[in-house]
Amino acid sequence: EQLAIAAADLVLVPSAAAATYAIGVGARHVSVVPGGVDVDRFDWDVPAAPVGAPLVLAVGPVAPGRGLEELIRAIAEVGRPLRLRLVGPIAAGFGDALRAQASAAGVALELTGPQPHARMPAHITAAAICVAPSGGDLTMHPASSYPTVLLEYLACRRPVIAPRRDPVARLVEHGQHGL
Repeated sequence: EQLAIAAADLVLVPSAAAATYAIGVGARHVSVVPGGVDVDRFDWDVPAAPVGAPLVLAVGPVAPGRGLEELIRAIAEVGRPLRLRLVGPIAAGFGDALRAQASAAGVALELTGPQPHARMPAHITAAAICVAPSGGDLTMHPASSYPTVLLEYLACRRPVIAPRRDPVARLVEHGQHGL
């Protein structure tokens, strides 16, 4: 990766942090081009009709260190019935631990596993609120620090709860687009 970056005539990156990284490994010319989403796919005008308790959605790897245990505890503390749907690849053995925790906390949990990207608008529009429970994926590698899933949530006109991290703060204005 470092050799490719250093040899490139131009490196396109999604954030200032990624630009700093690219320059640090030898990039000569770097341009920040924030990510985007296909608004024709994600800009749904009609929200899905709610079915049962409101749905809370989190998209991304279902794995330790992503704040999912904290999310289950937070949902249990809300004091009203909510359903939690986690969409993404499930780390071996972690799904069972989350199911047990959710059951003990009285939280209705649905683990879908990985889903085709074409199905994401349907998952997102079914949600009353969308959550990015952890910013771990935002800091692991600077070149992948752009939270595209938040753009997808916002394009579907869903309220968002996300960690206060630099890439998120550029997308979600606290109190206006989400919390």
